[in-house]
Amino acid sequence: MVETQAVKGNFFNLTKDGKHLLRGWYLLVAADGREYVVKNNWTLFPKKTCQCYKVNRDLSSFVYTRDMYDEAKSKAGKTSVGIAVAIISGSAFRHIFPVSWFLGVSNIPVDILLALRNILVPLVVLALFLIAIAFYRSRVFLRLLQEQEAEITQVGTARMTGHLAYTPQGRKLPSLGILPYYVSSIFLLSLITLPVIFVEYRLMAILVALAFWEIFFSGLTINPNDSSKTFELVS
Repeated sequence: MVETQAVKGNFFNLTKDGKHLLRGWYLLVAADGREYVVKNNWTLFPKKTCQCYKVNRDLSSFVYTRDMYDEAKSKAGKTSVGIAVAIISGSAFRHIFPVSWFLGVSNIPVDILLALRNILVPLVVLALFLIAIAFYRSRVFLRLLQEQEAEITQVGTARMTGHLAYTPQGRKLPSLGILPYYVSSIFLLSLITLPVIFVEYRLMAILVALAFWEIFFSGLTINPNDSSKTFELVS
């Protein structure tokens, strides 16, 4: 028999070692003190049903704190500067590394079979890349549990009933802000993926995978001051 219960508590990011953010795994501390671990590698899917586990050890010392959050936000600004520098220096980069390393044979006029092959290669690269990331995150989390002599038991699935929408960098999006974020992200990804119909991607397939990872697979960075949430726990 399926049982559904509302669980209220505080929802936190976990860290690998008390310092560095661990993507894909979250700690839910219920109001009665019980601790649950929620697994979700994706970004901006607050309604998504996720695997939920009960943990038999206190993991509060591995919670992502306010100081860590503020420090990460300051670094995000430096990252934006780095992206701008990379764009400016892109012409010099093209002179050092031949374009043929990134883009191969042209497909104009369009050959449907060749276009399908060109699409398949980036998709395979992307799938393998995301699977490898998810596997790595799981191994890091399992190592953390082993070091703490902790065990987890799957109790079912959890789905957040309230609003939770953050960018990977931790910026909270209002309800009306989710759609523009998705639209702009999909538009950006389309600019770098649709040309694969007309030209063979080589190393460019790796850059496309990195772009999808950053936008959709980085996981949520939750503001510790906004940690109070309600879940529907299905067991």
